[in-house]
Amino acid sequence: MTAAPNPIHTPADLDRLVVRPEDAGAYQWWYFDALSDDGRFGLVAIYFVGGVFSALYADRMAAGVAASPFDHPMVNLALYDRGRRIAWVLSEYPREALEVISPDLDLRIGRSRVWKEGGSYRFEVNDRDVPRGRDVTLTVRFHPEEMGIAPPDARLSRDGRHRWGSPAPRCRVEVTSSSPELSWSGWGYHDVNRGEEPLHAGFQRWSWARVHLPGETRLVYDAVERDGARIAHLLVGREGRLEQRELERPPSGQLTPWLLRVPKVLEAGSFEGAPLFGRREALWESSPFYARWPSRFGTDGGELGRGICEEVDLSRFARPGVRWMLRHRIYRMRWPDMTPLPVHVPHTRVFPHDA
Repeated sequence: MTAAPNPIHTPADLDRLVVRPEDAGAYQWWYFDALSDDGRFGLVAIYFVGGVFSALYADRMAAGVAASPFDHPMVNLALYDRGRRIAWVLSEYPREALEVISPDLDLRIGRSRVWKEGGSYRFEVNDRDVPRGRDVTLTVRFHPEEMGIAPPDARLSRDGRHRWGSPAPRCRVEVTSSSPELSWSGWGYHDVNRGEEPLHAGFQRWSWARVHLPGETRLVYDAVERDGARIAHLLVGREGRLEQRELERPPSGQLTPWLLRVPKVLEAGSFEGAPLFGRREALWESSPFYARWPSRFGTDGGELGRGICEEVDLSRFARPGVRWMLRHRIYRMRWPDMTPLPVHVPHTRVFPHDA
């Protein structure tokens, strides 16, 4: 079944900060990814107000605390070189480290910032790669070359409590980093997600992929909501209009070392009448509840584009044992000295009024 193409929300509507301090359990994130022209480098950066993968935030909500998303801003950056991660930032900050310079997307979290500059996006990451014990200093510019796309009501879930849109689905990207030292150009993608409740309260799992094809940006979104209902869409964006098709079969998968099932080949509809498939390359990220990898998309006639895919098992994330392990990957930073708190500090010590 194919829905009629829908006009989009304006990019300003999609990027605007709408989550409020009093919205307990809510979240909003601004996602950016890019692949270099030569295929060597990859990048994923996410700025969160209400860190959906914060063990501290989830623990507070599980304890019945009306936790504010503004108490859990986060910065995430992953840099890849030839399929190997070379820099990693996953830092959570206290409320005083979050500055909303403008709700129309100008945010500072710790010493990092994301903002709109004319018709482009710019973000800076100035943070710590705690596992490697070094600073990360990076500047990225995204120059949109395709109009934004979103469903007419921007819904991800049937009840509308989780929403999504892509203000800039295809961008020319410039990356400059002094630590680690590198510079490259490529193509990127930007979207925004927001929700009125914790992500794991709305979904059991989801599979997601995006790829730039000649003349279009294509997204695969296959999710299972908390009540077991499946939402599976193939989204095709052309010239600022969105065509939505239904996916008939869930992706088949292979088990990672963490026993998370991820697809080796992803069906992505057809392109110019020929079946389109995404073939997985080596995993960039692998954890008990999350995996990320690049894929090569094409038909039997050859490769048409490279994309980025992810698999998230939110039922696993909701388990206390997995959240305990996650504390070794997310670092709650003191402010303004930016030193990490001990890994297993309970939320009642970080937020004494929770006790």
